Amino acid sequence: MLFHLRTHGFQDASPLGNLVALRSIKKLDFNRVIPGHGPVTDKSSIDRMIEDDYLLYDEVKKQHNNGLSDFEMKDKVDVKLFVSMSGFVERF
Repeated sequence: MLFHLRTHGFQDASPLGNLVALRSIKKLDFNRVIPGHGPVTDKSSIDRMIEDDYLLYDEVKKQHNNGLSDFEMKDKVDVKLFVSMSGFVERF
């Protein structure tokens, strides 16, 4: 569930559930993070992933509130934050 320098995948996950889990993990006492994808890092990567998830969630929510379906919003959601991350083409 932890990704570092890689786009996040929610194919079988809940973005809001993921945020709850990340905030819980962040409270634990540790220094190193060994993500499921990406290089070994520190706790700051969890903060980054939380920020990224909120940005994506907010973008999708905005388009949903504008009445767009998932297919219709695909090209309207601002994903520039993720363009330089590994996995962007496959996931977005």
